[in-house]
Amino acid sequence: MFEHYVAAKKARRPAWVTAIILASVAVHAIAAGALIVKSFWTIEKLTPPEARALLTLGPPPPPPPPKGKRKTQSLKEKVQTRRKVTDTVQPEEKPEEIKPEEIADDSDTDDEGDEFGVEGGVEGGVAG
Repeated sequence: MFEHYVAAKKARRPAWVTAIILASVAVHAIAAGALIVKSFWTIEKLTPPEARALLTLGPPPPPPPPKGKRKTQSLKEKVQTRRKVTDTVQPEEKPEEIKPEEIADDSDTDDEGDEFGVEGGVEGGVAG
């Protein structure tokens, strides 16, 4: 059943078929090379656009908002270092001293303003 395929594989083709195939490949390679060289060689001029557009810069961004009132500072807890105790002892009771809160009084700042503002900012400005 497959004898024709086996015989076709073993048969040699004529020399003129090989020559035609090689000539076809050579002509195609030369044509492709010529087109590539022509694309590098010729320069097509583009027509300039008829309508001229003016490029302008936009306005600068608005200034930042003014700096707001300074917040009252809370008391910071001191970090105590732990002592290594070898004997178990009853802890001593110490009355805790309550320190009055320090209130920041800045007479040069106003109550209005933004908490993220900067000094010298303009009221109604954009936060950056």
